[in-house]
Amino acid sequence: MDALYSPTVRANLMSDEFVLAFLDNYILTLTDKQLKRPFGSLMSSYGVLTNMSFWHGDVKVRLNFHVFKGLNSIS
Repeated sequence: MDALYSPTVRANLMSDEFVLAFLDNYILTLTDKQLKRPFGSLMSSYGVLTNMSFWHGDVKVRLNFHVFKGLNSIS
């Protein structure tokens, strides 16, 4: 999983591995958000990628993504 919308936390989430591999030229906006893993520990956000542009057909949307370390290991 590289990016997803989580209805539980009501936010778009993205793994740090994906950001480092494909989006390393974007600037992260710092944040103090944390995400609670299913087994109870917390992980801190690296920051937020803001106003990421995507196209769906002929509609352009801008989304924000919260970037977390180890997001791929949540399950």
